[in-house]
Amino acid sequence: MPRASAGVQSPDITAEISRAINRYWNLFDPEVDEIKERYDKAWGGELGAWQDAVDYEKEVKLRIRNQILEAADVATQFVEKVYGHSSFSDIQTRFYESIMHFYRRLANLETGWYDSDGIRLAEESMQRIEYRTISVSKTFEKAWYNAWQHLTFVKESAQSASQEERKLIWSQNVGKLGDLIESLKNARE
Repeated sequence: MPRASAGVQSPDITAEISRAINRYWNLFDPEVDEIKERYDKAWGGELGAWQDAVDYEKEVKLRIRNQILEAADVATQFVEKVYGHSSFSDIQTRFYESIMHFYRRLANLETGWYDSDGIRLAEESMQRIEYRTISVSKTFEKAWYNAWQHLTFVKESAQSASQEERKLIWSQNVGKLGDLIESLKNARE
């Protein structure tokens, strides 16, 4: 890979990182084949085989997703180190994306559905980026934590509620969540 001077971006870097992530993704082909085999076995009619196939697929998808996110984070750190900035997005955008991911998972409450797997993944994305609060202003950090805290409150309120109660919880909190997200946008430097 050609060396770049600070602040100058090689036009090949994004394509190179994409190729690396694709090569990494292909490492999971055997696990995808295993998922297919488990579903084929489940066609035999065993209820336990179906649950095994579904559980295994969820586990593999979660592992693939987490490892690709880790690879992307390593790539971002590399680009930041070489070029002095990220070519993907600024750090505040990543914080905003984590909040919006959590918000979108909770937005299903509008219909009464509690997406426990999606919400868990959204919370994990919040936790993964939290260590980078040192990279943002105190105002932005406070706005991000305020939004996260209220999203967590809504999640915990809805977790064991009935379908109708979840709809009510969402309608009572969606306005405040919108205000908190707007505060986060306004806190950008």
